[in-house]
Amino acid sequence: MSMAKLNRVRTRLLLALLLPVVGLFFLAAEEIVDSGQTAAQMIDVQRRVAFGVVLGNVIHELQKERGVSAGFLGSDGRSFGPELAKQRTLSDEKTELIALTVKGFDRELLTPSSKIHLARAQESLVQLDAVRRRVSNKRIGDREMIGIYSAAIANLLTTVTELASSKHDAAHPTSSRAYLELVRAKEWAGQERAIGSVGFGGGRFPPALYQRFVILAALQQETLRHFHEHASPAHRALVANVVAGPAVEEVERLRRIALSSIDTGTTGGVTGSHWFGTMTVKINLMKTVEDRLAADLVAAAGIIRTQADSELLAVSLLTVLLLALTALISVICVRDITRPLADLSQAMVRLAGNDLETAVPALERRDEFGDMSRALLLFKESGARYRSLIDSAPVGVVIFVHGKIVLANRAAADLFGVESAESLVGKTIAELAHPEEVETAQERLDTIVAEKISAPSAERKIVRADGGIRDVGVRSNYLRWMGEDAVQSILSDITERKQLQEQLVQYQKMEAVGRLTAGVAHDFNNVLMAIIANLEMLEDDAEGDEEHLEMIATATEAARRGAEVTARLSAFSRQQTLAPQALDLPKLCASVVALLKPSLGENIEIETRDRGLLSRAYVDPGHLQNALVNLAVNAQDAMPEGGKLRFELADVDLDSEQLSDAPEVAPGAYVMVAVQDSGTGIAGEILDKVFDPFFT
Repeated sequence: MSMAKLNRVRTRLLLALLLPVVGLFFLAAEEIVDSGQTAAQMIDVQRRVAFGVVLGNVIHELQKERGVSAGFLGSDGRSFGPELAKQRTLSDEKTELIALTVKGFDRELLTPSSKIHLARAQESLVQLDAVRRRVSNKRIGDREMIGIYSAAIANLLTTVTELASSKHDAAHPTSSRAYLELVRAKEWAGQERAIGSVGFGGGRFPPALYQRFVILAALQQETLRHFHEHASPAHRALVANVVAGPAVEEVERLRRIALSSIDTGTTGGVTGSHWFGTMTVKINLMKTVEDRLAADLVAAAGIIRTQADSELLAVSLLTVLLLALTALISVICVRDITRPLADLSQAMVRLAGNDLETAVPALERRDEFGDMSRALLLFKESGARYRSLIDSAPVGVVIFVHGKIVLANRAAADLFGVESAESLVGKTIAELAHPEEVETAQERLDTIVAEKISAPSAERKIVRADGGIRDVGVRSNYLRWMGEDAVQSILSDITERKQLQEQLVQYQKMEAVGRLTAGVAHDFNNVLMAIIANLEMLEDDAEGDEEHLEMIATATEAARRGAEVTARLSAFSRQQTLAPQALDLPKLCASVVALLKPSLGENIEIETRDRGLLSRAYVDPGHLQNALVNLAVNAQDAMPEGGKLRFELADVDLDSEQLSDAPEVAPGAYVMVAVQDSGTGIAGEILDKVFDPFFT
């Protein structure tokens, strides 16, 4: 059993134990998320209510300033002058707090609508100085003034309303609604204070002013009725206890005077200052209740937040405890079941890695583990027999799985020039094949796996570890290896055989060239002999004719040079076994140059350089001549526009380091024969063809 299978068994066991807990975990996670969200929402509620309190304080001062301004205008400036200046200072102090609070307030807590109303309110507050100047100069009517102040207060009041009525306040919706109704009632009371200040300050209530006064009184009563519907008993009791007393009773008396003035035509001598002061006491009492309700909202949110934090901590601890307990039980159960499998799995992994010395555990058991162990033993013995078979094979054997070698024998290691068969494990086609044949070899491997076939024999080139190139014959077939598709390749070294074949082909080429050269030389020599004979007869007949004798002598000399060339060609074409002898290489090289000059043409300059050659070389003259001639003829094709061909001779001493690329050559004294041309050169892949006759 592989480690992957063992892990799958372990995973199934863990799943069986963990599945009942997964549901609990998700329920706990949901509870944790809900608690965290509730705590975060309560923090937001506290922030919004705190911001609402700041706005409420501004509203309260603006309401008083509106009332004082109304009294000032209603008395035509005779009353409320000092009170107005003082109230404006108080209003400014509270207004400045809005700007400071907005800077540190998270505007994401505001709805788009409340952002608009807050911006409008701030804009109105900025323009308040101009309104104040008009009030001070009595250049504004009381209705216009009250309307401007009421618009600014309305925007602030709408912002407070939206802050207190967020969807996150669902935990105490009635408390929030009661708070908002009280804030609205206080605003109606503030407007009533302003209207009353105008009426009492002027000693009468004109119809329009009277109608507005009546409406405001009714709105207060209706809003307070809504407050009582939504308020808790404690908050209803709070209003009854706080908003009471002589001042409240006096307001009711003064209100009755104002309401009856439409019939009596008089305000009973009540001054605007008296009305304003009495109404302000009542409104301040309402503000006390408003602040208490706001504080209760913040406290309630704090309690909910604390409860949520406690629930979050409790659920988190319980979840961690359950998970830890589940993990402990799972580890114990899984270990008790998988421990017997672990030894078998490790043994299988080692056997799969060709470690056939691995001992098979649990053979003595009589349960399912014992059956598995005995089956594994059979697998081990079969693998040992197969490994013994391929290790004794005289040819290389490699097995590929997913394009990588998983098994190789000693012969394959020798073929690739590595220390051991294990060194080949993990190698790919790209690392072993000749670069020019990687793609072809990989396609062959993929085809065998895809079609599950045996491929015909093929010849390939491989790259040894030392960089050497070897020719191999490859026979590949499909098989199954450890449950996977695999390819088994048998490799045999055919390098020497191919070299012998190439030598045979070369010999046959040279033999054909020699025969052709000998035939041409023989026929041409016969022609030259006839020409020379006739020239000799003409010379005898032209005795005394100097002009013709000179022409005959020139022709005879040319024919004799041609005969010398044919003699060299005949010597070059003679076929004989390798017979090395001590030679004077400068002399032999000169004869080759003499043979090449008429053949290569006048546009190629031939140069011979002898760097103080003292030694005689031990070499077969015919083979050396052939090599030099073939080099020269191929060099001619590399110089189509002409050039220079140089033969250089020198004594050299070669040591083992210089001969590292030619291990078959023993270190010692040698004669160097270098052939160099000024042509275009030759590609590396055909460099071994430079000695082939007429290759280019």
